Amino acid sequence: MEFENARKGIKRIFMAEIMSLLALVCGFAAAFAQQLVNNEGIPASGTINLDPSSPVIMGLSVAVLALSLLSLIMHLTGISRASKDEPKFKKAMLWVVIGIVLGSINSSLHLEEAVSTGVDMAKTLSELLVKCFIITGVMSVAEQMNRPGLKFLGNKAMVWAVLAQIVSLGLKGVSVWYGLKGGNPMLADFIPAAAVMLVVSLVFDLIAYIVYLRFLKTAAQSLG
Repeated sequence: MEFENARKGIKRIFMAEIMSLLALVCGFAAAFAQQLVNNEGIPASGTINLDPSSPVIMGLSVAVLALSLLSLIMHLTGISRASKDEPKFKKAMLWVVIGIVLGSINSSLHLEEAVSTGVDMAKTLSELLVKCFIITGVMSVAEQMNRPGLKFLGNKAMVWAVLAQIVSLGLKGVSVWYGLKGGNPMLADFIPAAAVMLVVSLVFDLIAYIVYLRFLKTAAQSLG
């Protein structure tokens, strides 16, 4: 069957994103449950009083780890399989590896704050390149399979991904600059601006993720 590896690989990449989303939801739920523990329950109801070792928190924590691991495996195997039919996925795999290396460096070495932020920014850029090569790879396969409808969604996903990362990197850049200035009170006016940028960054990230997820879902369905 035509482009069988690419089609199955794209479906795996989409499923990896779904698992990552579920892990995020479980993570928020675990954090909320932990907050209830810290606050000794909700006084208004008097019925919620979780222990840190309760099955709820432990179960959610295990779910986060399991879903995150499965998401990583599905993502890697999906890109690897798709790369057998479309070379752009090979570039995506290269940047995945680079991102993992950068993340390992940041977590294992005791770097200065400015250096650590710089490495984190490089990791963020690698994640953007992974997403861009996946998008262009899917668009290339779609074009060869005569699915022109995916081009518009792909371009839209690309634009939002780039915009979201520009805002995110801008916020991190302001943070590094402020830190290098030693948190000078003269720069206090930048703090409200940074707060606004954080909110804007979160909004852009959310929109970009939704558009990207919709693109992958449509591609997985359209390419069959």
